[in-house]
Amino acid sequence: MLSKVKLNKELTRAVIKITLMFALIFTMVSTMIGSVSAQKYVIVNDSGHIEVYCNSDSTENILNCAGITLKDNQKVERTENILSIVTYFTVLFKTYEEEIPVYTSVCTIDQAMETAGIANKEGYACSIPSGTVLTKDTTAVIAITKKSTVTKTETIPFKYIEKKTSTLYKGESKISKKGEDGSVEIVYEVTTVDGKEIKSEQISRTVKKEAVNGIKLIGTKAKPVSVKKVSAAAAKTSASSSTISVLKPSSAITLDANNRPLKYKSMKTVQATAYHQNIPSTSTGMTAKPGIVAVNPKIIPYYTKMWIVSTDGKYVYGYSIAADTGGFIRKRPTNVDLYFASEAQCERFGRRNVNIYFL
Repeated sequence: MLSKVKLNKELTRAVIKITLMFALIFTMVSTMIGSVSAQKYVIVNDSGHIEVYCNSDSTENILNCAGITLKDNQKVERTENILSIVTYFTVLFKTYEEEIPVYTSVCTIDQAMETAGIANKEGYACSIPSGTVLTKDTTAVIAITKKSTVTKTETIPFKYIEKKTSTLYKGESKISKKGEDGSVEIVYEVTTVDGKEIKSEQISRTVKKEAVNGIKLIGTKAKPVSVKKVSAAAAKTSASSSTISVLKPSSAITLDANNRPLKYKSMKTVQATAYHQNIPSTSTGMTAKPGIVAVNPKIIPYYTKMWIVSTDGKYVYGYSIAADTGGFIRKRPTNVDLYFASEAQCERFGRRNVNIYFL
């Protein structure tokens, strides 16, 4: 009886040992089999690359084996056992007209512009230098230069050509021929940057219609002097007036209260100088006496009949005749010299302005 119990115990111990041995062998075999089936994978990211072994060929499981969790802006691009983690970001191109977003991974600014469809576009200039590598969200400003042609029609104003005429009085004018404006077509090349004009250059000019000048007549005829009517009591004549001149007109000259003739052809204000000479001869042969006036014969012809009064009214020289000339006409061609009876009278008169009334 005792020997049977002892035998059973030993048998039980043997069974347990065998079972443990088989379990150990199974575990070792399983481990060896698992090691043989695990694959090597290379994961590339922004920091470099790592190697990882994984029994599963699923991309998700491989990342889990490497302890990597993708971000929202990351994607995996896989070529067999090489997994590349690509990080995406936005490149925003801003022009004055629009904004163009480009969703991309690491690239150059030139590649981003190519994606946006603005690479090598004439007149487009990027604020980021060519060749710059982009790795994160970036904003680039694009300046747009444009050239265009603008055509304008402008007026060519006509001018008046002035012609003198004796048919009109001095101070009067008349349009004898109307002028017509012309026109010219001008083409400009206009350069703008971001819609703002920076330069405008004329590239052509075409006259479409020539201007036609008009003609303006300018009067040269002396105006007739209006004669105010005076009462018989106020009027007087040269015969009753006290004058320096000793010459007498063929008929009496009617004067106003200021010793001015009521009738005359024209009047001129000039500077007069008194003169006297011991030999009473003149360039015309007339005898020099008060009333003889030396003139520039090119301006006042010889033998012109005049009535002369000083502008201040102090001297009434009276009836006069242009009958002499002198060297003064070289420096003072429009002046006159009045003959006086003595040197003393000449000194008192001196040089002063006079009104000459041409009779």
